[in-house]
Amino acid sequence: MALRVWLMATSMGVFVVTAAQADIVKSFEFDVDGELPSTDPDIMYCSGSGGLPESSAFSVSGGFLHQDLQSLDVGHSYMFGPDCTAQNGSVDPTKFFFMEARVQLSVATGNTAAYIQVGDGIYRYELLLSEGNGVQVNTATGPQFISVDVLQPHTYSIESPGSSSTMHVYVDGNLELTANAYSNSANFFAWGGGASGDNSTSNGDWDFVHFSNWSISIACGGDAYVRDYPAEMNYGSVPYLRVEWHWQQSWIYVKFDSLPPFEITKAAVYLYCNWTPLDDWLNTRNVAVYKTGHDWDEHQITWNNKPSAVGSALAATEIDWGGAGHKWYHWSSADLTSYVNEACVGPGNEVGFVFKMTEQDSTYMAIRHFRAREQGPWCGPVLVMDWDGGPPPEKPPPSNGSCSPGIPAVSEWGLVVMTLLVLTAGTLVYAHRRRVSRVAD
Repeated sequence: MALRVWLMATSMGVFVVTAAQADIVKSFEFDVDGELPSTDPDIMYCSGSGGLPESSAFSVSGGFLHQDLQSLDVGHSYMFGPDCTAQNGSVDPTKFFFMEARVQLSVATGNTAAYIQVGDGIYRYELLLSEGNGVQVNTATGPQFISVDVLQPHTYSIESPGSSSTMHVYVDGNLELTANAYSNSANFFAWGGGASGDNSTSNGDWDFVHFSNWSISIACGGDAYVRDYPAEMNYGSVPYLRVEWHWQQSWIYVKFDSLPPFEITKAAVYLYCNWTPLDDWLNTRNVAVYKTGHDWDEHQITWNNKPSAVGSALAATEIDWGGAGHKWYHWSSADLTSYVNEACVGPGNEVGFVFKMTEQDSTYMAIRHFRAREQGPWCGPVLVMDWDGGPPPEKPPPSNGSCSPGIPAVSEWGLVVMTLLVLTAGTLVYAHRRRVSRVAD
């Protein structure tokens, strides 16, 4: 498990980090005496009919949240949401979530002496701890069990990638079970002990509880290309991005903000390639990605004022087009995990990239076009991240609605005509630039 929540200390010992609206990071480190989780305005103390008041069921001292539930048949928990119905939370089912808690029970009778639970409004994910069963995981096909001594301290974790019933269950960072959660309309996350009809006795200490519900894909916050001739032109409003190196150069600038404030295990940036000149269909072009600054405006950046590429290339990707076995319209990606991680755990949570062709080719029109964000949400560059060590998805999520084809036109005749026009215009520009150069007297 590579995920570690980046914590911002507050005076209460309750940690809250937020970014884009509806993204959630809640982290409770019980190292400040006297502050119960319910001091967080988003957390409710909830108990069933006949349950104990919070001051009798839980206390905080010595760096732990102490749970003291004696022979009770009602649940006592801390729940994220505006009330205790477990129906009105704001966990987003389309986003990745991760919940972990470290707890040691001293008495754990009944089936649910302690539990951690998440509901995203579509599925319910839960771990039930008891001395008799270890960890019980309720799944779409029934309960499954993990043998664990719950009377020893362990870290229990659940995660799901978003838009999926798949859940991964970890104990002390080791993947113990992958299963499908069962359907349920509840929307919340909670931890606590005891359950209706269970008659549980549950005493123990919670060390910490973390919960994250974050976008696994982020659409770019700005994109544009710059061209060395005319160097003063801005192309930030056009619906495509252009990279080239023949007798001219064009570089693509992309930036992302609102990155998750914790470590990720994989990150890749995706651009959708949708055009190349006719005479370059059978050629493969290498495009390298470099660090750059993110303090630029897509409607003001030009070749003359562009931020510099920093250091050596972070990654390179081959982009081909047409011909037998070649891809026509496709997502192209580059692995940028290390640089994105630096930004995630550092200040600002922003990254900027510049894309450049690695070699000049004056024989062919070495150009590639990609969709820009002006074509619609999720049409332009997308940063896809992962937390559990697996590869990112093969492509970003589908766009919200169709993406316009961009410029040039994408019909075959349109490509032919546009390419001929580009070739002709390029020849004229090239000839013109040649004529005006001269040797000094």
